Amino acid sequence: MTYIYRFEIAAIIISLAVMITLFRNKVITTRSIYAFSTMNLFVILSSAFDIISIFLLEKGTDIPLWLNFLFNGLYQLCFHTIPICFYTLIVLLTNSNKLKSKPKFLITSIPYILAIILILSTPLTHSIFYFDQNYTYTHGPFIYYLYVQAFFYAGLGLITIFRNKKHFSFDNRFVIFFYTIVSMTSVIVQFFFPQLMIMGFILSISVLLSFLYLENPEDYLDKEMNIYNRNAFIAIIGPALEKKQSMKFLGIKYEEIKYLNQIIGVKNRISLMRTISTYLQNICDKKKIFRLSRSKIVILLNNDPEVMNNQIQQIKEKLLEPIKFDNVELSLSVFLDIVSCPEDAETFNNFMDEDGCPEDLGPDSDSDGIP
Repeated sequence: MTYIYRFEIAAIIISLAVMITLFRNKVITTRSIYAFSTMNLFVILSSAFDIISIFLLEKGTDIPLWLNFLFNGLYQLCFHTIPICFYTLIVLLTNSNKLKSKPKFLITSIPYILAIILILSTPLTHSIFYFDQNYTYTHGPFIYYLYVQAFFYAGLGLITIFRNKKHFSFDNRFVIFFYTIVSMTSVIVQFFFPQLMIMGFILSISVLLSFLYLENPEDYLDKEMNIYNRNAFIAIIGPALEKKQSMKFLGIKYEEIKYLNQIIGVKNRISLMRTISTYLQNICDKKKIFRLSRSKIVILLNNDPEVMNNQIQQIKEKLLEPIKFDNVELSLSVFLDIVSCPEDAETFNNFMDEDGCPEDLGPDSDSDGIP
């Protein structure tokens, strides 16, 4: 049988390009990005091990049998880890509690765990594959189970999307459905025509589309101040708050922000906010500054008491004095408060929720007017 390698080679190139682009453009590393990166990594590894295993198989008896078992087993392990990575990604994108519940997560993982056991025991049991006396690759009696568990996680992912439609736009849902249906189709096609080796290529294309549609780096940036926004705060700080880790925050609230368009105009308001952002970034790490809403900013303070007190003092001095920008000098009423978590969690939640959801205000926005 003549195998067509070029599809797997293309899969590796596409997946590597996605991985490089992802890490060059990412703003923050969220749990969904971890899941996506892990899935993409397994696509690369499965394609690479598939090429190696086929190359060894074509060498016949010149290659030790254990080496064939090793690389074919690695291919099976990597390829059949992709479906549970896909399901995990969907669960993370829906902010579901399924991963937080250990019993639920364990129950959901049982089909995957069983698949891994079958693959690892294959050299002894021949449950998934084996080689006859002519070194011909032959499917074992449980090979069909691997495809069943793959379809199980794909179906589970689709059900999760149906139950959480509000978390996905129409384009997002279309991409995920496309990813699932085309990937499942490629599995069936390659099962009957193994020489095509198209599964890795189809998966890489699906991963590329998912990358383009599901994770937008700009979702985590406040465009006006060029700092992290509320989404970034939830993604970065949220898990630590859930674990009740000890942290201190400085809350900053400007009372007149919503009237600034009328007072100084849109252009000057944008210059003002960027000036404030520059002040804060000169004092604190940019990655610890979050704009929760149009009038509220939160800063994660340094754990060292001396450094923290110095940060607070510098911020007070800078924000309480008149702000100069574009030949304009303006004094704003600013409210500062230090909040310790988890002790003051309720106070902090009130501070976060008081203004409702934030709005990223672009350069042409005039939505800051009086309601």
